[in-house]
Amino acid sequence: MNPAGKSPQPSDAPEITLPVKITVIVFWGMVLVGLLAAYPLLHSLEQNVALKYSANANHIAYAMDHLLLGKTEISQEQLEPTLTRLITETGISGMSLEHSGGTLRYGDTADHLATSARDASYGTSNGSLPAPPIRLTIFQPSITETMAVQRKHMVVSIGVTLLVFGLSLQWVLKKVLTQPFQRMMYAAQGITRGDLSQRFDEARADEFGFLARFINKALDYVTWQQAELRAALDRARASESALAKEKERAEVTLHSINDAVITTDENGAIEYMNPVAEALTGLTQNGAKGRVLKDAIKLVDEATRSVMENPVESCLRDNQPTESLDHVLLVRSDGQEIDIAHTAAPIRDRHGALIGAVVVIHDVRHSRLMARELSHQASHDELTGLYNRREFERQLRLAVASAKLDHRDHAMCYLDLDQFKVVNDTCGHFAGDELLRQFTALLQKHVRDSDVIARLGGDEFGILLRHCAMENATRLVTILIGKVRDFRFKWEKHTFDIGVSIGLVAVTEHNKDITEILSAADVACYAAKDAGRNRIHVHTADDNVLLRRQGEMQWVSRLGQALEENRFRLYCQPIVEVAGAHPHPEHYEILVRLEDEDG
Repeated sequence: MNPAGKSPQPSDAPEITLPVKITVIVFWGMVLVGLLAAYPLLHSLEQNVALKYSANANHIAYAMDHLLLGKTEISQEQLEPTLTRLITETGISGMSLEHSGGTLRYGDTADHLATSARDASYGTSNGSLPAPPIRLTIFQPSITETMAVQRKHMVVSIGVTLLVFGLSLQWVLKKVLTQPFQRMMYAAQGITRGDLSQRFDEARADEFGFLARFINKALDYVTWQQAELRAALDRARASESALAKEKERAEVTLHSINDAVITTDENGAIEYMNPVAEALTGLTQNGAKGRVLKDAIKLVDEATRSVMENPVESCLRDNQPTESLDHVLLVRSDGQEIDIAHTAAPIRDRHGALIGAVVVIHDVRHSRLMARELSHQASHDELTGLYNRREFERQLRLAVASAKLDHRDHAMCYLDLDQFKVVNDTCGHFAGDELLRQFTALLQKHVRDSDVIARLGGDEFGILLRHCAMENATRLVTILIGKVRDFRFKWEKHTFDIGVSIGLVAVTEHNKDITEILSAADVACYAAKDAGRNRIHVHTADDNVLLRRQGEMQWVSRLGQALEENRFRLYCQPIVEVAGAHPHPEHYEILVRLEDEDG
């Protein structure tokens, strides 16, 4: 705190002009008041001057009457002392006396002076009549000149009075206002320089003391607030440091994971992408930031090729996490398509308000490729690449359902290679595998794209002719037989003619199930083989050959089962009976009897 006494003024301290301003205001106010008061004063003074001039003239005329009273004549020497005394007493400039004998002038009788005329008488000429009067003219300054001098004196007097009053007022104001203001300014300047220990003087009992106490309380509160703010700032800096560490840790985590992570604001605009996301989408963090995710990334359905809704849209709209369906493709700007799986979740602030979304995209190309390979392996033959038996049965089951539902007829072919075992035994299994591959290529070349080809066994194949009536199916299979007949398989120095036996079965709404169809096709195929190979046998409901074949197959099944269950009995009986003689052993036959459940 500055001492109560006068302190040296800092170089940057402002000039204290308030006392001067107050003094100037008061000075000119008093000048205005003085001017307003001077007008009636001067008017009264002018009247007094006029009265004084008239009184002077009357006084001089009375004095002259008294001097000349009873005298018949008087000399100039006699008049001079009296005139001098009257001029001195009244302050007039001069006078003149006119009578029959001439004019006597005494003092200043210039023409520019104001005059007042009076008559004075002195004695009589014959003792009975009065003598002619003396014309007395009194010369005085004009009232205008007198008033001008009076105004000048008044202005000077007022000016001197006001000047003295102003200087005195300024000195008083300097003591009363300037010094307290200076002390407050010095304290304020110290505060502005950061010295919060500065305080204003509270010792005064006037307004300055009250203001000082008020400001000091405000300074104490500001100091306390600054301490609180400093502490809060320290806490904020500590929190900021912790948040920076957490952010760095989170970024390191996001950089290290193998999934693509993208965050958006509440409008779906991209805010962050980790390096995996940049590599996966072909975008850069700087290039994608601020772009709407649905415009930056295109997702399509693998099966329908239709554009799919961006996960962020549904997540922000429903305010709920979302997961991708299967078969989602991410289409990059360069046209590359990537199999992905994605999830999206809303981001909320501590009050629960939605502020954005995070999308995690997983590259599933490898897993889906493996799944496709496994699915392919599960439904295809490894050697030929055709459908296997299980998948063929599934396709056949669909065809049966289609025939029942849509009343569309299909046809099924059961094919058996005739020379496959010969090739295997002659040239080995590698040659047999190559024969199967070439035969597969021949089939694929001469059937329709809509048809289904499968390898059902070692050298057995199946063809499902979709939406094909038996007439057309017979014609197609006949052509296929001809192509196979013309086919020659070459392996090293060997050349083989390949034949094929085909059983053809209609697939209609009257079929019970695929077991019936497969059994009929198998029987028809073997019927074709029994008929001389490289033939076609078309299955019909009243086919005697097939009925006999089915009966034989049933007996084979029964015999196999009986062998397993040991239900056979052997009997011997002679072929030719000779009376009274035993037959020769060659004339006997062995009979095998199957004992059924009914004995």
